[in-house]
Amino acid sequence: MQIEDLTIVTPTKKEKHLDMFISQNLELLKDNIFIVVDSGGGEKLRPYCVLYLNERLPFWEARKLAYKYVTTKFILNLDSDNVPPLDYVKQAMNLLKDDKAEAVAIDYEQPLGHPAFGTSLWKTTWLKEFYDFHPEIHDETIRVEPGKWLITSKNNFCECTYMWHKLKLSGGRLETLPYRAVHLK
Repeated sequence: MQIEDLTIVTPTKKEKHLDMFISQNLELLKDNIFIVVDSGGGEKLRPYCVLYLNERLPFWEARKLAYKYVTTKFILNLDSDNVPPLDYVKQAMNLLKDDKAEAVAIDYEQPLGHPAFGTSLWKTTWLKEFYDFHPEIHDETIRVEPGKWLITSKNNFCECTYMWHKLKLSGGRLETLPYRAVHLK
């Protein structure tokens, strides 16, 4: 299924279910621009790629690297352990093309409780401008009452909620659809 103006970006590292990922996403992978950043174990994806980068990077750095090479209007983030329904991809592309959202996402069959970033579709200009995720741990001082303070550590590890929050703060629109992606783990 070829989709005009779409690039699929997949970071991978030691993925156990790569054969299932390929077979269940084959219709998407074979006919579209596909960029893989392989941090180990993703060699089987090479035949489907327009661009295959063998770089040992954390997933967020792998995404950033791949985004630099995208020249299409839309990006499908497709983690190497995810299988989105084809109807979701078609409907999400229509929403983006009709300018009804800057990003479209779904949850998994076993819900996370929020839309997943690893199967999200984006307008390329928005994603390239706003993607700066890094799972930093930092201390935060909170005033509990006058004269009493609490120091707590905060971990911004959830890429999903980080990016949806950032999109909302920037005035962007996230649309969710009632489909569910398969998580192969």
